[in-house]
Amino acid sequence: MEGIAVGDLHMDGSPSAYIPNHAKWCMDELQTIVDWGADRGINRIFQLGDWGHYHRLSHDSIVESLSFFARNPNTEFHIILGNHCMLGDDPKAGHSMEPIIAAGFKHVHVYTEPTNKVIDGARVRFLPYPHRTFDRSALNFAHIPIKGVKNDNGTLHKVKDSRVPSSVCMVSYLFIKSSVLLSYSRLYEYLSFPSIS
Repeated sequence: MEGIAVGDLHMDGSPSAYIPNHAKWCMDELQTIVDWGADRGINRIFQLGDWGHYHRLSHDSIVESLSFFARNPNTEFHIILGNHCMLGDDPKAGHSMEPIIAAGFKHVHVYTEPTNKVIDGARVRFLPYPHRTFDRSALNFAHIPIKGVKNDNGTLHKVKDSRVPSSVCMVSYLFIKSSVLLSYSRLYEYLSFPSIS
């Protein structure tokens, strides 16, 4: 299984005050990553939570997101909810990805609850915030703070359950401050995970 893991976009977050047409800018950055993958035969994106900064996307962010997904029908997207995506810890109370789900794109998968899948023969577990029920036999995608993660101000994150998972996982939880957003905006993780034997 091959794919590209992309962390927090935080559409409508504080950088939107400094970056003109922030929603389009976010989707242009993600398009760069999609194109990079396509050039290498990789057509799968794992978005690790916090697509939006609030539990509701702005009109511009909804329009740009829907347009982005419509332009990329040959790329498979797997998206988990992050802490900023929801009103509280329960997605049933409302979350920012509801318009994306309602659009019904067949190539866009949004995970609101822990979900196990087999993708290209590889076991995968999607763990939207705040879930941390890792599967040692799978590649786990999660949006949680873990031990040693620093906040934007450099202090260590204080959470009740911040154990380092003993499973193979891709974890995202960091919000990159606007002062460093431009230098980090094109960072992404490329991963290749073996199939089930």
